[in-house]
Amino acid sequence: MSVANIIGVPLGTWVGQQMGWRASFWSVSALGLLGTLAVVIWIPSIQIGQNSRLRQELRVLKSSQVQLTFLMTILSFVGIFAAFTFIAPILTEITGFSSEQITPILLLYGVGLTMGNTIAGKLANRSIMPTAIGGLTLSALVMGLLYFTMHVKWAAVVTILLWGLASFGHVPALQMRIIAKAKGAPNLASSLNISAFNLGIALGSSLGAGVIHSGLGLQVVPAAAAAFTIVAILVAVIGWKRDEGASIEDAKA
Repeated sequence: MSVANIIGVPLGTWVGQQMGWRASFWSVSALGLLGTLAVVIWIPSIQIGQNSRLRQELRVLKSSQVQLTFLMTILSFVGIFAAFTFIAPILTEITGFSSEQITPILLLYGVGLTMGNTIAGKLANRSIMPTAIGGLTLSALVMGLLYFTMHVKWAAVVTILLWGLASFGHVPALQMRIIAKAKGAPNLASSLNISAFNLGIALGSSLGAGVIHSGLGLQVVPAAAAAFTIVAILVAVIGWKRDEGASIEDAKA
């Protein structure tokens, strides 16, 4: 995913600029078919054990901690993609970059994302929820910073790099948390957590568009995205407190 963000997002932007937005979608369709073919050829079949029955996995989804993790995932990506969906028009219409300059800036974002994701993965191995909350907090701060720096070219570029470092910092921690909380149902829970990522992306893009069409304009989108992310932080803190409460109860027992 990290390499895809380094290469795919800038490449898709470039293709769209050169050949129109439809060409980007046709390219994604073609790559999707190639990916499907690669899975059929190279991914081995895995026998599903008795412990992976669907009913058993569905029962785990009733857990409030599992549901909280899904909510954290959705809200975190609502905040990120409320702004990232519109980063190209923000950089061209407000910051003043040309369309040709957007691709290398997005490449820089992807590099930062890969670095941040790698660091966050190592931190999550030590402490899951502090890593998740820390990543979300950094992301909210950087998006809030973009509200001020997007008017100055060099400052906007530095902020985009920092945003890449912070924006996916919570992902390894939330994926680890869902596996830990969904004992007995890791397959379904981890799959649904990826679905929650995508739901958050769709909702974030829609909310970002809503901010623009409300009359507030592009310039308010980063601040609105930071506000959405703060909601995700609050939910993550609630989940962390519940974890601590459960640990205390287990210790008493």
